[in-house]
Amino acid sequence: MRSILQPRRIGSRRHPAVTSVCTRLLWGLMVVFLLTPAMVAGAEQKEEQLWPEWDVYYRLNPDARLFFMLAPTREIENGQVGDIDELEAGASVELGVLPIARAHHDPTRYDADRMKYLRFRTGFRYLESPGDPDSDEWRIVVELTPRAVLPLDVHLDFRNEFDLRWIDDEYSWRYRPRFWLERDFNIGPHHLALVPFGSVEFFWDSRSDDWVRTLYKVGTAIAIKPWFAPEVYWGHQIDDHSSGDTIIDALGITLKFLFYRTSLPPTILPDHAGGIEVPADAGGRAGAGVELETLLRAHGDGHG
Repeated sequence: MRSILQPRRIGSRRHPAVTSVCTRLLWGLMVVFLLTPAMVAGAEQKEEQLWPEWDVYYRLNPDARLFFMLAPTREIENGQVGDIDELEAGASVELGVLPIARAHHDPTRYDADRMKYLRFRTGFRYLESPGDPDSDEWRIVVELTPRAVLPLDVHLDFRNEFDLRWIDDEYSWRYRPRFWLERDFNIGPHHLALVPFGSVEFFWDSRSDDWVRTLYKVGTAIAIKPWFAPEVYWGHQIDDHSSGDTIIDALGITLKFLFYRTSLPPTILPDHAGGIEVPADAGGRAGAGVELETLLRAHGDGHG
């Protein structure tokens, strides 16, 4: 009998040599998560924060969708959650290109990100700090994310993000490469699945002409419904300053919602369990003019 934690198979053959490399990458990433706090134990400043985030995706067609996000940052002191320290909001458009080979297609779970080798995203972000009005920032974001399906049903994303920033009317830019590994598991009937993930992201800032930040994340998404997949993770951020490092440990909670137009063809509206079209009144949301779609592999980028 198949275990309820057995990963989904996507039709690709497993190659021992590549599987070994993939396994080492996963273990290596976990070792980095565990050792980094010890390596920076002498940092001058440590902070604890709460990173809530709301992400909404709206599919325009099989290859394009809109993305809206809101992400406040709250400080945690003495176990108490404080007021909003920073607020980030933004809107973007995403385009998926170069479909992945049919051999990697999973007919029981459709997701445009998962089925594309490349994702392009561009948009804007606005950030403000209530206690520091001079630090308000407007940002144009441009991303290109190649992805691959590895053995063991592991998905690898390599996002390349460029931020064009205007902070108090002063222009600068950042480059943010991020490696993301994840794998999904069935844990029950219908749409329920866990998607554990780990990532590491680096920040190059033109103002310092150097790498100034490293951000690690490890957590899991929980696919509860095709249109709803909350994500819970631990974030560990290291800011490198000339006076010493600032270490931030954060609890991240992201609520993701995804909708799309009812005019999209039924071939891209499958249900998790059997590749069937989602009923028009599923979830009580058809009245709002939207249909439902899985939300796995749709990663927001708040708190950056």
